Amino acid sequence: MEKIQLHSKLTFLRKYILSIWMLCAGIFMFISTIVEKNWIAVIIIGLVLNGIIYTVRKFLFPLRNVFLDKENKKIIVEYRKEIIEIPITQIEKIEEQSRLGKIINVKLNSKLNFGTEFIFVPKNENIYREIMELRR
Repeated sequence: MEKIQLHSKLTFLRKYILSIWMLCAGIFMFISTIVEKNWIAVIIIGLVLNGIIYTVRKFLFPLRNVFLDKENKKIIVEYRKEIIEIPITQIEKIEEQSRLGKIINVKLNSKLNFGTEFIFVPKNENIYREIMELRR
C-alpha cells in the first residue's frame, strides 16, 4: 500500500501556531482595552475575540492530515492518533473552498469518529482533481 500525502506540510502551522497566535493577539487586545477602561473598545474587541474563537474552532482545529491509497481506493485520515480508512464510495461530496486559504471539505455518507465531514489543506492545486478522478 502506497500512501500519497494529500495535505499540506503547513497544516501544523495553520492548525496550531496560527490559532495560538490569533488567540493570544485577541486576548492581549482585550486585556489592554480593559486596563485603559475604554468600555466601547472592550465590547468591540470582545466581539472580535468571539469571532477569532469561532474561526479557530470551525476552520483551523478541524484540519486533518489526509493521505490517498490509490490501490485500494481509500482516503486515510489521521484523527487523534488513530488512522481511519475511508473507502472512496463513502464520499458523498467534495468541495474546494477558499476560507483562510485553499481548503478541501469532504462530506461522507456515514458518520465516523470525527463526524460526517473533514477538512484539509491540499498540498497543491491538483489534489481536488485527483480525488474527483478516483471517485469516477
